Amino acid sequence: MAAVAIPAPAAAQEDRYLIEIDGPTTMIPGEKAVLTVNVTGGPEGLVRYNATVTYGGAVSPRTGTTSSGSFNVTVTAPSSTGTFTVTFDVRSENGSVSNTARYDIRVVEAVVLSVELTNAANVTATGVPVQFFVDGELVGTVTANIPAASTRTVQYNWSAGGLSGGQHTLKVVVDPEQQFVRFADGSNVFESTFYVGDGGWGLANILLAIVLVIFMVVVFLTYMNRGKKKKRRPRA
Repeated sequence: MAAVAIPAPAAAQEDRYLIEIDGPTTMIPGEKAVLTVNVTGGPEGLVRYNATVTYGGAVSPRTGTTSSGSFNVTVTAPSSTGTFTVTFDVRSENGSVSNTARYDIRVVEAVVLSVELTNAANVTATGVPVQFFVDGELVGTVTANIPAASTRTVQYNWSAGGLSGGQHTLKVVVDPEQQFVRFADGSNVFESTFYVGDGGWGLANILLAIVLVIFMVVVFLTYMNRGKKKKRRPRA
């Protein structure tokens, strides 16, 4: 996440707005994200805003008002890679004070994080959450349904823009609250490492590196019966 501020002169806070924008700086094609805009300074009263986007993206809502000086918009990334810009024009209710801020977002190819899950039980595991962490930060969560006695590949498309060179860690946590399944080895956390920019590895190779490592991990799911225990008949 990043914030961009368009400053206003300290001596003229009532004559100009300060606009701060917080949101992601990288997205994958077609991804949706929320931008939070905070407007300070200027005269008291409602602040009107107009949002536009370039390069095939979309933004909603495009217009609105705020009395608190804060509002959110949802942006949709274009279907191809590149950089698109979201522009915010804000003005006072009477139009006497206005300002403009631009926020650039880079659209990058998705890196696919994958884990192969095998259900060794004779019942279907439904709604099992799978979390993906990179360098200790949660980057995404998906929900998996694994039929009985079968294997499913669970994937998450991650926008890895801005990842620094060197070694990084990938951690996969299956059913973090252990509400649905348990594991043959007693663990539900699996970790591996991958490299960016070292030894010929680049961002385009992350998918291959992760898939080769993670596909070696086979998770055995055992159904946990959370129903009521049957009452025993009293002995005669």
